[in-house]
Amino acid sequence: MTVSVDGGTSEVDVPLDKCYLPVLDEGQIASIVRLALALQEAMGWPVDVEWAYCGVDLYLLQCRPITTL
Repeated sequence: MTVSVDGGTSEVDVPLDKCYLPVLDEGQIASIVRLALALQEAMGWPVDVEWAYCGVDLYLLQCRPITTL
């Protein structure tokens, strides 16, 4: 997993007690789905979406047409 360290990030092994825990809760998943559907409707075609959470805030990083269906 990627963790914050002074001056950037570092990759470390995921602790065993976290290996099988969900990363996102149902509310976060629903927000991502709503975002993707709204973008698809606005664009008029299926989209590839890159997103990130910072705390409780969902951010759209990039959206582009899906090119490999």
